[in-house]
Amino acid sequence: MKEKSIIFDLAGVVLNLNIERDTAALDAIGLPDFEVCMKNEGIRRPLTKYLNGLCSTKDFCDAIRPYCHTHVTEADILWAMDAVLADIPVSRLETIVSLRKDYNVYLLS
Repeated sequence: MKEKSIIFDLAGVVLNLNIERDTAALDAIGLPDFEVCMKNEGIRRPLTKYLNGLCSTKDFCDAIRPYCHTHVTEADILWAMDAVLADIPVSRLETIVSLRKDYNVYLLS
């Protein structure tokens, strides 16, 4: 039995982020960049709850929609939220797989 564990964060550690694409996607639906969104309590609170699995997709989109352009759909909001996600380099996956030989490996997000 493996005695030691390693926990990896998904976003920004295992998975590359594309900040430029995210900023453009947020702008397309009428929101400021992520950093400015996090300074706005009306956006930060539902976004934090959503990212932590503490509210439904519908509740999140309903809370965010007033800050967006008119007629922005739930699909538009979710597309903009996912635009930050890029790729996982093969070398990182290979490293994680090799670590599994000696460690319990966990992935959190």
